[in-house]
Amino acid sequence: MAWRDRLLDPYDPELRRRVLLGAVAWTGSVAIAAVLGAMLSLGAVAAVMVVADLDRDGVADFREQLDGTSPWLRDTDGDGLSDGVEADLGTDPLYQDSDGDELDDGVEVRWAGTDPLRADSDGDGWSDGEERWRRHTDPTLADTDGDGLTDTQEAELGLDPRQKDTDGGGVADGLEQARGTDPRNASDDLGTRVVNQCSCATGASPVGLAVPAVALALALARRRRRA
Repeated sequence: MAWRDRLLDPYDPELRRRVLLGAVAWTGSVAIAAVLGAMLSLGAVAAVMVVADLDRDGVADFREQLDGTSPWLRDTDGDGLSDGVEADLGTDPLYQDSDGDELDDGVEVRWAGTDPLRADSDGDGWSDGEERWRRHTDPTLADTDGDGLTDTQEAELGLDPRQKDTDGGGVADGLEQARGTDPRNASDDLGTRVVNQCSCATGASPVGLAVPAVALALALARRRRRA
């Protein structure tokens, strides 16, 4: 049989074998191409997911899904700090008040100047929120009025932690406490104030200054009598 006749003969075993092999090869090529295309597509999608940041908060969407934050919201917990900033600070992007001190993380960082990871930023024994909302003292200073006593010490003594001189006698509460006078009684401040002013001005001993002061007062009194 001529080769042309064999090419057109559907019953020729050789022709059928070649057609079958060709079909298998073509099907395999198509399948391999489909698999490779799918892998490339998945790889591209995965790459996009890893680097994409739809809400532009500085955290990749893939990471946000793992952390439980929203890839659609810059500030998932609504505390005033973006999720990316919270990741840098170490605060909780899912909770407005990470340290539980009654001040939102954003308030502490942007306004109050307190530590969003410490409930008591100044270490005086009162939480930042208590100082801000109820005590009205400075949560960044253990001694708000600078009188030498911490805010909690003054509260325990019945003094005003916002007034350096609670009794208005002219001597700071901390100095009165150190000298044994009553920081709630202005009547015992006069002697302490005079001696303290002399000591600070000259650096001399209060006892040594007392005698010349008395002598000067007596001399002035005698001069007035003669006049």
